[in-house]
Amino acid sequence: MAIFSRFIPESFSSDSMRSRVRERLAEAGGLGLWSLALCLAIALWSYDPRDPSANTSSSQPPANLLGRPGAYMADIMLQDFGIVGVLAILCLLAWGWRLIRHRGLAAVILRIVALLCSLPVVAADIAAVPLLVPGFPAALWPTGAGLGGAVGLSIAHMSIQAATVFVGRGGPALVWVLGLTLGLLLLLLAFALSFAEWKGIGRGIRFLLRQPVVLTRWLRRVTHHAAEARKAREEEETHQPAPGRAAAYVPPASVMGEAGLEASPFLKTAHGMEPSLEDMPTHRMAAGTAIMPVADPAAAKAVPSPAAKTVSAPVRAAEDQPRPAVAARKADGPRAPQVSLQTSWMHPPGMDEEITQPLLMGAPSSDRLPWHEDPAPEETGAVLTPAHDELPPGIAEPARPTLLSRFFSGGGRTAAEEPASMPDAYDPSPMAGAEETTYTTPPQPEWQFPSLSLLKPPASDETTKPTEELLQANAAHLVTVLSEYGVQGEIVAYHAGPVVTLYELQPAPGIRAARVIGLADDVARSLSVLSVRIATVPGRNVIGIEVPNTRRETVYFSELLMDPQWSHSRARLNLALGKDIAGESVYSDLGSMPHLLIAGTTGSGKSVGVNAMILSLLYRLSPEQCRLILIDPKILELSIYEGIPHLMTPVVTEPAKAVAALKWAVREMDRRYRAMAHLQVRNIASYNERVAEARERGEIVTRRVQTGYDPETGKPTFEEQQLALDSLPYLVIVVDEMADLMIVAGKEIEALLQRLAQKARAAGIHLILATQRPSVDVITGTIKANFPTRISFQVISKFDSRTILGEQGAEQLLGRGDMLFMQAGGRITRVHGPFVDDNEVEAVVAFLRTQGEPIYDDDVISPQEEESTNKPFSAPAGGSEDDGLFAQAVEVVAREGKASTSFIQRHLSIGYNRAAKIIEQMEKEGLVSEANHVGRREVLMRRPSDDE
Repeated sequence: MAIFSRFIPESFSSDSMRSRVRERLAEAGGLGLWSLALCLAIALWSYDPRDPSANTSSSQPPANLLGRPGAYMADIMLQDFGIVGVLAILCLLAWGWRLIRHRGLAAVILRIVALLCSLPVVAADIAAVPLLVPGFPAALWPTGAGLGGAVGLSIAHMSIQAATVFVGRGGPALVWVLGLTLGLLLLLLAFALSFAEWKGIGRGIRFLLRQPVVLTRWLRRVTHHAAEARKAREEEETHQPAPGRAAAYVPPASVMGEAGLEASPFLKTAHGMEPSLEDMPTHRMAAGTAIMPVADPAAAKAVPSPAAKTVSAPVRAAEDQPRPAVAARKADGPRAPQVSLQTSWMHPPGMDEEITQPLLMGAPSSDRLPWHEDPAPEETGAVLTPAHDELPPGIAEPARPTLLSRFFSGGGRTAAEEPASMPDAYDPSPMAGAEETTYTTPPQPEWQFPSLSLLKPPASDETTKPTEELLQANAAHLVTVLSEYGVQGEIVAYHAGPVVTLYELQPAPGIRAARVIGLADDVARSLSVLSVRIATVPGRNVIGIEVPNTRRETVYFSELLMDPQWSHSRARLNLALGKDIAGESVYSDLGSMPHLLIAGTTGSGKSVGVNAMILSLLYRLSPEQCRLILIDPKILELSIYEGIPHLMTPVVTEPAKAVAALKWAVREMDRRYRAMAHLQVRNIASYNERVAEARERGEIVTRRVQTGYDPETGKPTFEEQQLALDSLPYLVIVVDEMADLMIVAGKEIEALLQRLAQKARAAGIHLILATQRPSVDVITGTIKANFPTRISFQVISKFDSRTILGEQGAEQLLGRGDMLFMQAGGRITRVHGPFVDDNEVEAVVAFLRTQGEPIYDDDVISPQEEESTNKPFSAPAGGSEDDGLFAQAVEVVAREGKASTSFIQRHLSIGYNRAAKIIEQMEKEGLVSEANHVGRREVLMRRPSDDE
């Protein structure tokens, strides 16, 4: 489509407007080429040698449908090039297809020259075939020059003569092969089709060639089914059932359908092709295994005929339908062996199935068809059992599901299909006193993961990637722009992704990378794009220039979960991050990170990215495997997850409770370390495996604890204490806005995060911290050192980018999920995060809430009591010095009647933190009041008098 850019006026300054105009112009050009091809086809199809042309003079009006121009045009193409003129029509169709599909048509002049050169070459090859092959049949062609036309015949004669003179006898064949190769190469160049398009053409040709075979097979099947149906009707008319015998049952077409009859070859006996009783082998009848005796002729009459109208009972769940009772009944004596002719149309030899009820017209084709009980005869009933040559007489197979139920359920064997020794007669009457055989369904799993149907499916018709011609044009334009700023080089490769396109620039010798990186804003302005990111490519001698696409592709979260990499991954805490520049899915294991730090401004997609990470855990792990602590000081971001079973505590929205939750996480980490030390394992995975093995073997794990001292010897006494063999779930702590916590209790939060980040990995505790203010007072050096894995969405300035990533570039991102992912090794990858709508999150959360109620731990957010109320802070040398400072502070406050942190700090010459803790302790003991709106406190204790 780059060929139409020159026709677009400069007034269309918007890139989207220029892109739309280019697309419309390309479509118009493609339709014009198709119209020209149609005209050529009509002219050639209606060609008449008697029409007036350059070779024929006639006063008669032309018979060509396009008149005199069509006659001249057809005469030139057929007289000069013969049948090869059709290639010009096909080439025009290919060009029009490229333009209409917005795939561009680069190097138009080269394509036209290749087409003009290929026509005489291919025509000469075709014309040379009769000259090289003696006795080649002459084609029925309207011109005397033959299939190759006059031009092809002349070139063929000259080429054959020259090859014979200069090469010898094998020269003409060699020249013909070279001409054919040259003609094919020129045609490939002229058609301008990609390899994928040629493959599509090949598939279409194969499809058309297979259609006659498919049609022949279809007609054969239709004829075969018609013949079977006619034969069945004839047998129904001629073979009526004998008196006292039931009519053969033929299933209606609405039950089985054509597909079922065709898919199962053994069902071809359904239309009256079952052998009659007289034709069956006598030894099978004597064995009593193929057809069971009937006690009463009335029982045989109970079997419905094909014309009988059957009414189905209300359909219940398959597992709720009872099996007909299988009764063991002793024979009262010799009976007349009357045989039921209930035809086993679904019972070929060797199939161990039985049909105890007729097929119902309204029976559903579910995984297991429900049983329908008909009124049983008063005395006894007849049941048809399959023939088993391997079973001895008198031993029959137990009751099984019908073949139709197995047909629809895929042929699986149920728990009720175990063989058992049964009497030689069946009695479906419940009065027989036998035990009732019921289905045993496998236990359902306790936890069901959310379905992918709760998420938005990816758009299959979305084609937003730029075309090859547009990429080439942009690469040439980028080289021109860089040369204007004094940077010489060439684009050696480009990779189009869903959002941006990476151009690899190989600079000329002597060009510094920092100089090119500094031109990012100028290059973006020259290219008329929002932003351009320039960075070096690790391990290569190129510089990567990432230019946004005209139309960005939406990355759907469901698309990442449907990727085979997600289902085949062994990572327990796998997170679906998005797609990289090449369009490949990007996943990362939180367990190997082991903690994640996220930064991004408002509207950059940070909250959506956090939701995608949480949903990744919810789609992969059950509450027994992973628990969550969600800290949301902004109240609105993570409160949607309230009530899901994975939560360890309700969503924390108060900073004081958030500090308490982090302190509990530290205590939980220490507790897990002690538990792992008792079992002598190094991480949570090994601990859970060891616990599972101990539970399977019934092993009791104990630890030795000291209980006191022996009063006689003074030696310590110990006892064995049993340990609880409970698996430890992973614990993921998500903090949506860390800046609010750092403002309230920065030093304390930093210390807790540092301790968790350094030790919590082996204990299965992982942190995901997010902030929209990546400044140095929020992301301190201590936090950065303990969080090697970081993600930066779009930030305001390059200083914020250096704070979170250590280098600039995040300020040039496009927002809406565009991120830079820095792994533990320091390598940065550009990733486009998935879009997760609020409706999708609500649907998943609503599904999880139906699985059960969350089990909260009240200790998570409850503040721990201090060991001593007189020790609000800890001193290195013990509590005596602190008690003295507190007493001095109380005396000073009581004497002066003032209470503030700076007042205590100034009079006692101590630090601010210690003075603040003394004031807090005074407030707890009721010596001073709470601070008012201006920060002043009232002294509540009595001021000492001068006499005292």
